[in-house]
Amino acid sequence: MINNFCLPPYIDDDDQLTIRTYHEMFYRLERLAINVIHWNNLPTGLKPIILERYLFYFGNVVLFYDDILMRYVGLPIVGEFAWDVNGYPTEYEVCGFKGYRRRLNYTNSVIIWNSYQLNPAVEMTGLLATRLTNTLRTGDMHLENQKIGKIISVPETKRKSVQALIQRIKNFHLYTIASPAAKDLAESTQALDTELEYIVDKLDTHYSFLWHDALNYYGIDSITDKTSGVNIKESMAEEQMAKANKMAMLNARQDGVDDFNKMFNQNVQLEFLDGKEEQDVELYDDAENSDGGINREDSSRNV
Repeated sequence: MINNFCLPPYIDDDDQLTIRTYHEMFYRLERLAINVIHWNNLPTGLKPIILERYLFYFGNVVLFYDDILMRYVGLPIVGEFAWDVNGYPTEYEVCGFKGYRRRLNYTNSVIIWNSYQLNPAVEMTGLLATRLTNTLRTGDMHLENQKIGKIISVPETKRKSVQALIQRIKNFHLYTIASPAAKDLAESTQALDTELEYIVDKLDTHYSFLWHDALNYYGIDSITDKTSGVNIKESMAEEQMAKANKMAMLNARQDGVDDFNKMFNQNVQLEFLDGKEEQDVELYDDAENSDGGINREDSSRNV
């Protein structure tokens, strides 16, 4: 039965490999971003995966009750029409799929923000994915270069003989060249050395650093080496940075959730999943199980 599944084609085009690598890096980061905060006790109609995806891509989601649908709805803002003295939106329009639109205000709905900066996480995630992709592809380039080493220039009359000779060497065969052919070959052959310094190990270190930086951005305290005094100080600073990023996301959501609970008499609770303890919760894999396909190239949406 397993043989009936089709494997994806091997990618031998460098440009396509770079694009596919970027997509996979972005999906991995997106999966982290939409899973670090879990919503508990949501009323019927509201799904954590939908709320977190709107917060990730749009930076906000409006929660309200629809009397016609007879359920709670969460959708992003697509237009603002009134503001208070601080510039905070008090009247706005939300939009969903299948032509759904609704004009709301602060008396019948609540805005949840991704952060106090009022911006989405998708842009920073794209930047992180780009840096990770560049590091991986640079490593690929250097590894490929280790296989080439030299470019050999010989007369056309000796090309096949030299190719056969190189193949025998690659297959671990001994080889001999009879004189005077050896002298002719030596005089007519030129070799261009293309071998670069081996830096893949350094790129691996940088790749790990970038992932560490990404985890901190999503509020996840990653494990670091604490064997020296310097590393202990660095780890403490990075732990505080991760905690600050965690609270930046959690506090902005919590303010909106508190207003929602008060306005609609609910008991929604937020929980940050830092991975330090096992959690029995559903994970949202947007790259594989998207509902509506916000991040898909072939998606058609009204938002």
